[in-house]
Amino acid sequence: MATLSVVIPAYNEEDGIRSIMERVLAVRDSLRQVGINDLELIVVDDGS
Repeated sequence: MATLSVVIPAYNEEDGIRSIMERVLAVRDSLRQVGINDLELIVVDDGS
């Protein structure tokens, strides 16, 4: 079982974070077809 981790920088991105997360989650079925069964979203605000 493979896992894909997606790191999303989110500093000052209050207006766009929902959209990007929905777009990433929308490809889950396609990822399963190529053997990636787990998807991890890591949202980082500033990184410091």
